Amino acid sequence: KWIISSKCDGMSLLAIYVDSKLQSVVTRGDGYKGKDQTEKLSQVIPHKLPDSYAGVTLIRGEGIITKSAFEALNLSGGKVYKNPRNAVVGLVGADDMFSACKNYITFVAYQIYKSAHKFSTYKDILVELKELFSGTKSSKSSRDTIFQVLRDFSEHSSTPRFFRKNATDFVIACLQSGFEQ
Repeated sequence: KWIISSKCDGMSLLAIYVDSKLQSVVTRGDGYKGKDQTEKLSQVIPHKLPDSYAGVTLIRGEGIITKSAFEALNLSGGKVYKNPRNAVVGLVGADDMFSACKNYITFVAYQIYKSAHKFSTYKDILVELKELFSGTKSSKSSRDTIFQVLRDFSEHSSTPRFFRKNATDFVIACLQSGFEQ
């Protein structure tokens, strides 16, 4: 079985928790060194996980702006952004945008990289992330074959980006079982 989810177009973020407490939030940066944005983005990402998350836990996700939040941001009287991804990068990068980050950016988690918890399938990870982070979407669907995945991608990509609820680049298809991946 394949698990299908949307790949949101935003700012790649890594939330680092130690003994269930948020320690830092970093961007992907240039791929080798990210920028610490903890002060600004700790308003968007939960400060604490359940106590069962002992040790180090790494949560990967995207900082996004939904279509409705993007429209509200552009009507707020400040800078007008061309698209939601540029808006996320602009808000996080600007020194005076602390409240705007809280008001407009949503964190959508999609992976747990290191955790005391062990998961059997990617769908189990998505279900757990949905419980931990309110902005996270669990998988929308599962498919039996790669041909069904490609059909979904074709249908998804035929809808213009502006008409989708969130800015999405494409769909992500993962095999359900960690063993199969």
